[in-house]
Amino acid sequence: MNIHFKKGMTLTELIIATVLVGIVTLGLVAAEQAVRMSRQSSMRDSQISGQMQATMLVLNRSASLTVGDSANTGIYQYLSSNDMTTCFRQGAGDVNVYTDDVWTCWWVDISSGGNPVLTSCENLNSPVTTCNGQASLREWVTLVFEGSYTQFCSVVDTGGFTITPPNAIITGTKVAYIQLTLQSRHNKDKAAHPIENPDYTLTANISPSGLSR
Repeated sequence: MNIHFKKGMTLTELIIATVLVGIVTLGLVAAEQAVRMSRQSSMRDSQISGQMQATMLVLNRSASLTVGDSANTGIYQYLSSNDMTTCFRQGAGDVNVYTDDVWTCWWVDISSGGNPVLTSCENLNSPVTTCNGQASLREWVTLVFEGSYTQFCSVVDTGGFTITPPNAIITGTKVAYIQLTLQSRHNKDKAAHPIENPDYTLTANISPSGLSR
């Protein structure tokens, strides 16, 4: 009569099995963490991208509706240690005069710790240096002014030169285009990182059809 005894696992086999289970577990944890981080990054990217695109769409429209001429461009720019403002005149009545037109202004408080919120106010009788206190005030997106990014709106003349904000309506100058640039990132209090905290930038060059040259 032959009797067969079933052997159990040796200590070496048990150690190897434990190590293999540990490796598989670590792989699963790493994969789960990667999926979680990817999901968070995607949500973050979608949020800031949506804000930027919505802001640029409305800002683009405001600039495109500018009416004026080389003697009186209908573009007002103001820059101080506290405020950065650009206003666009838009036709609202008699096409032969500017006196009954309205203004839309875009403003940031550049004294607010380097992370100013771009704000608009519209249907104004005249340009303003700040939208603060205006009934139509609306906040859009927080900008990040760093490095070469110093302003959200530049006016370029036909000679290719950027016009220095005159703290008044730009006059006596032929405008080639209005350059709009928005820069922001998810965590404004941390330095930009190409993966963890990237900068998002949108740029548009506008040549208003109502601005004769």
